[in-house]
Amino acid sequence: MELKKKSFGFNEFYIRDNKSDEWVIREVIEPNTYQKALNINKNDIVLDLGLNIGAYCVFWGYKAKECYAYEPEIENFNIAVKNVELNKLKNCYLFNTAVVGHTDKTMDFYVGLGERKDGHSILPFRGRKKVTVNCENINDILEKTKANKIKIDIEGAEYEVIKAIKDWSNIDAIIFEWHKNFLKDKDNFKLKEIEKIIKSNFKHTKGNFETKGWMNIISAKK
Repeated sequence: MELKKKSFGFNEFYIRDNKSDEWVIREVIEPNTYQKALNINKNDIVLDLGLNIGAYCVFWGYKAKECYAYEPEIENFNIAVKNVELNKLKNCYLFNTAVVGHTDKTMDFYVGLGERKDGHSILPFRGRKKVTVNCENINDILEKTKANKIKIDIEGAEYEVIKAIKDWSNIDAIIFEWHKNFLKDKDNFKLKEIEKIIKSNFKHTKGNFETKGWMNIISAKK
């Protein structure tokens, strides 16, 4: 795996020679949707589910008190570790682990084989390689980290994870990507379940709970 070092704003990153890595980092800078939704500050403990190569974790590492980040795909994870080290961040804690709603310690995980390195999933798709990864329950993570702000971009596992959260009292804000096609949620039944959970725990929401597209970004805050 060959990496090149490139500057984005005030930060440097190791990236692969593909369009995906650079796109992920530029998404953080502009339109900066996730930071606008979560408004990370020096008192926040952030949970980054779907670390990828560490773009959000690095940017939030300068803003937050702590950032706990999870990425099950080993190549992405190793690059993320390099990027956190490159930016000399001591408050970012990275885990090569999938976050789940169940209590199993390992699970099947499906890794994309092409150029894109941001579409791995717990859901089986044609053309992806099945591997075994370690996993950890979302409630155990919340209890351990005391995180108050959460970003979720886990390619179809968001339904299971959000449904599994038992205690929302400490969570001030959340933003997540909803992958309608991955979840085979043609009539939005699963999304309606999530809408009920989110709106019962947060005062303000942004995003379309009636999405017809393949992916939608939804955020909420108290």
